[in-house]
Amino acid sequence: MQRSAVKRLAHSRWAVAVAVAGCVAAGYFLRGSVPRPGDIAAAAELTSMLMFALQQRRLLRAFGGSMTVRDGLLVTFARTGISVALPAGAAVSAAFALRHCRQRVRARQVRRR
Repeated sequence: MQRSAVKRLAHSRWAVAVAVAGCVAAGYFLRGSVPRPGDIAAAAELTSMLMFALQQRRLLRAFGGSMTVRDGLLVTFARTGISVALPAGAAVSAAFALRHCRQRVRARQVRRR
């Protein structure tokens, strides 16, 4: 990856994180209250999931697939649920993501033909 591409990626991730934090802060400002610790944790978790979804999307794009941010978030939340709920959740979650990514790459290859 070129240096400018790395800088753009870093700036875009920070921009998303700052935008989410700004929206949460604006909501509290408009309500005229102080955020509760649970609300701060929820905003941090949402930002974390969004960043992970963007990472998955970038990885898939590097291997020739495509995914919307919405689909990335759906897969990320599904993977998290699987990894927490099942005894061998990490392995099953990785297999789920691999299967989903393979389907995405195949769908893009079919569209190209």
